[in-house]
Amino acid sequence: MMAIRISNNATMTRARIDLNRVEREAHTTRERLNSRLRINSGREAASLLGVYEGMRAELGGPTEGTRNTKRALDMLRTAEGAMNEISVVLIRLGELSVQSASGTLTDKNREALNSEFNQLKEHVNTISHSTRYNDQSLLYGFGNTVDEAASTVLQQQADNGVFRVRITGAQDGVYSFIDGGADHTLTLGNGVVTQTVDLGVVLDGNQVAEGTVTMANFDRLGVQVELAGDQAGAAGSYTDGDLDGQILTVVAGTGGDFHLGSDSKPADRLAYDFRGMTVEGGCST
Repeated sequence: MMAIRISNNATMTRARIDLNRVEREAHTTRERLNSRLRINSGREAASLLGVYEGMRAELGGPTEGTRNTKRALDMLRTAEGAMNEISVVLIRLGELSVQSASGTLTDKNREALNSEFNQLKEHVNTISHSTRYNDQSLLYGFGNTVDEAASTVLQQQADNGVFRVRITGAQDGVYSFIDGGADHTLTLGNGVVTQTVDLGVVLDGNQVAEGTVTMANFDRLGVQVELAGDQAGAAGSYTDGDLDGQILTVVAGTGGDFHLGSDSKPADRLAYDFRGMTVEGGCST
């Protein structure tokens, strides 16, 4: 009977065990270096991981609160800078009013003063309309929203092909559409300002092209209307003339809240609002 002999290299076995241990420790070290965290999984220290995750969650609130505070200050600085510019213009408007009241001036002199006065008024409106933060108009229609229930343009989307309506600084009030049909134009007005956009370059015949969405941008009013074609994911499709007589109702907003604390508590919120800063609020010749 032939004897069976099993060879075993104890030295190599021990070396392999040590190598595996070193690789595990190196892997743990790399994880800590990459994450900058001492504990990355429960197998390292299950009890400490629970404590650590609780503390990290608790520290996350103040971190986000600090970021919110910085963003709030950025928004306020943006609005303040624009208001300072408007203040300079208003001071000049007052100077012109006092100057024009003097009897030493001729009618021609007053015409020149009135021309500068009107240009400065338009400059105030320009500042008010162009002051924005994170795509929000701050000094013109801030916080205003669309009243969907009172807006036929949104209630009849299956018939008019309106995909979405966005407002960016639109004043509150009722906006009416004029859409004569077959003229490739769309008009929107609120009784004070009226704007017409040409849709001829984006329409396929009298319709929005199939599978596409196009936008009618009424930038003077702060309203953007997205119009859809067939199979574009909307409830309906737009054909020239579909929006005639329909209305869009914008209601005044009440500002918003800065969330400055680490918890979702009312005491951690600061309410804010920006009033409209256009010349319609009181500047006149």
